[in-house]
Amino acid sequence: MSPTDDADLPSTDERPESRPAGASGRWAVGLVGGDLELVRAALSREASSSKARFLDRLESEFHIGGMPPDDREIYPNAPLEFVACEVRFPFSPILTEDVTLPRLHRAFYDWLPLIEPGMGVEATLVVGPGAVSQLPPATTTKQLRFLSRDRTLGVLVAPNLVSIETTHYPRFEAFKESIARTLDALAHADAGVAGLARIGLRYIDEVRVPGIDEVRGSWTEYIDERLAGPVGMTLAGVSPVLHQGTLQFDLGERQRVVIRYGAMEKPSVGNAPLRRREVAQQGAYFLIDIDSFWTAEDPIPEFSIDTALAMCDKLHQPVRELFEASVTERLREEVLRRVPGDD
Repeated sequence: MSPTDDADLPSTDERPESRPAGASGRWAVGLVGGDLELVRAALSREASSSKARFLDRLESEFHIGGMPPDDREIYPNAPLEFVACEVRFPFSPILTEDVTLPRLHRAFYDWLPLIEPGMGVEATLVVGPGAVSQLPPATTTKQLRFLSRDRTLGVLVAPNLVSIETTHYPRFEAFKESIARTLDALAHADAGVAGLARIGLRYIDEVRVPGIDEVRGSWTEYIDERLAGPVGMTLAGVSPVLHQGTLQFDLGERQRVVIRYGAMEKPSVGNAPLRRREVAQQGAYFLIDIDSFWTAEDPIPEFSIDTALAMCDKLHQPVRELFEASVTERLREEVLRRVPGDD
């Protein structure tokens, strides 16, 4: 797919929600159900599947022709620092060939023009007889990272995975569109993706509360006490510098959710290759790191963009639920709902 294939569609920078009511543009916020059907009928004559997905985005993200899909609250001061969607697939030799780079570059150029080639290291843990763990030699593979000009959005491409990553996350529907564009680019670049082996969503929040500068701070007033734990403990009069725990939930149908949490001081998200929203603050914060993922079983299903996007919807639901269960109403009122810059 060339960068101009979808030139007639509005870009993410032209989303109606970013313009004031009555602002001009190629699409109007005031479309109603009947108007949307006219648009759908016109675009249904086009062969491009990306246009059909764009219509779905009109309905779900902009709520055209109906009410919002749910009652999610969008916090103006959300502590979210990093989001990623990783799609793993069987090893594809085509993605190791030099000829693949120009294809992907053309596919990504209009929104991810920067390229950083590199090498990735992978190691596989094998459990042998007697539950003795064996670690085979690590293997290195070629990787390509495509980045936006402001370096807040990137796509990592390796022979067995693609990872869509961002440090600027307005809402799930917008991020899902980036996932769709990435998978569509792989399909049109003849990348030789044979199936879907694993799909995961990862959300990393660094919850910072004014006045709490140490790990042993009063986190239970802002974080659910089941996670805040014994951070007030001391040893020989010395307070802990790290408190961390892990919970794993098996939701069935090969879907699991892991949450890593704890009070700490060193930032969990660096400033490269993606740039943080702002320079990491000094002092303590509470980490909420949620990994929601699905793994395939044999036979591995064929590669399908629609299947992958549907799974992303399914994986996203427990992420929000778990985050909301992890924080208190006091955090929502005093931190999350506070508009940055307001006193």
